[in-house]
Amino acid sequence: MSTELIVFIIIVAVLAPLLFINARKNKRRINDRKNRGFMSDYLDKKEKEKK
Repeated sequence: MSTELIVFIIIVAVLAPLLFINARKNKRRINDRKNRGFMSDYLDKKEKEKK
């Protein structure tokens, strides 16, 4: 019982940080995409206003 618990805790301690790192990378990637989309829309509007 206690050895199973120790193994479970070790697995969670190793995998949890990896998941958090991946989540952070994905969030950054999604934000970059949003910003790029926003900037292209903004620049298109600016060009139309100039004409």
